[in-house]
Amino acid sequence: MQTSLQRVLVFTLLLLLLPCVVAHSAAPDTTYKRIPFVWAKFDVGKIAQTNDHLKGLNRTGKPFEHYKAYSFGVSWQTSGAEEWHHVNNFPTLGFGIYTAKLDGDEELGQPISVFGTLKGAIARIDNHTFGYNIDFGVAFHWKPYDYNTNPYNITIGSRATAHIGVGLNYSYTIAKRVLVGVDAGFTHFSNGAVRKPNKGMNLMYAGAHVAYLLDNQRLPIRKMFDKKKGNEIDLTFGLGIKSYEVDTDAIGFNREYYDNIKFHSLTIQAAYLHQYCHRGKYGAGVSLLYDDRYDSTIRPINNGNGAKVVYGDFSKRFALGVFVEHLFVVGPISFPTQLGYYLYQPNVKGSQKKSNSFQRAGVRYTLPFDAYCGVNIYAHRLSKADFIEWNVGYNLKIKKKK
Repeated sequence: MQTSLQRVLVFTLLLLLLPCVVAHSAAPDTTYKRIPFVWAKFDVGKIAQTNDHLKGLNRTGKPFEHYKAYSFGVSWQTSGAEEWHHVNNFPTLGFGIYTAKLDGDEELGQPISVFGTLKGAIARIDNHTFGYNIDFGVAFHWKPYDYNTNPYNITIGSRATAHIGVGLNYSYTIAKRVLVGVDAGFTHFSNGAVRKPNKGMNLMYAGAHVAYLLDNQRLPIRKMFDKKKGNEIDLTFGLGIKSYEVDTDAIGFNREYYDNIKFHSLTIQAAYLHQYCHRGKYGAGVSLLYDDRYDSTIRPINNGNGAKVVYGDFSKRFALGVFVEHLFVVGPISFPTQLGYYLYQPNVKGSQKKSNSFQRAGVRYTLPFDAYCGVNIYAHRLSKADFIEWNVGYNLKIKKKK
């Protein structure tokens, strides 16, 4: 059955494939100011039952099913001073603070997140706005797995996790500076295998929001632009980190001694991309992966009171894959998604070997001089995070022949 994380990824892909704008050329409008607004949001929802801990294998013996959440923040309406403001129908950018009250918070904790948020408009009709939101942040204040004090919690493995949210929303302007609305979507929390066990948590919510503009502002008249086209080569270097995962009872030592054992990965990838409109690029590429988890194991020491890593053959730590990629572009921010397939993996056994396919999803920010930086979740089977990957890269534009 399709997992909640798979639904989140599919839902995100649908948002990223919004239609492009094709119209006449025009110059951006620079006469409007960026006015901040404050907002508050309340959600109620269901905790997806994706592992035994959430299903009832916990101290209470009951499923952890429900939650409610509150978030507050400040955002800015893009002003129309740049072309991408018009192309994306004047999105808002901002940041917020999120907290949730979960069933089972004695074992899970009460997460508090700081996140950045992008809210886009799919359609505006008089005082009505139909839109989407994409949130990325870091959540703290979890009660993670602990061998002695919190042994049931295989859901969250660290005190800090990534916070990813996608949703749809509707807003209605009820006064010159006030709007109200409703929301629905998904939220995902995971540390990307930095520390295990970490099955992750998926929340499905419905909610309501209110916003107040701090000064009078009206949207600029939207201008349309010719379709943006071009080709480029993206060169990316990534660094990942993950924890070791094994059935310690079978090899004779307590798992507390390997909880902090880490493995690292390096990726080098090159992709050829075609920008088919202002908001979208697609293409394909090749990825070389170094993962020191390949052909490595751990060994108990000190009569089972500790552990050390035993690295395998260096030549068996590399894999080669190909992928197709799409980027949803909102000005300097891009949301890359990849579907890939390994052409080669080393001949290793058991859990060290990955599935034949891999996926990436993340966020990227464009720096000066066509450089960029970002973070991805590198996953398999559309559901299992392998590691969080921090990356930097360079975008080489291919000039058209005259």
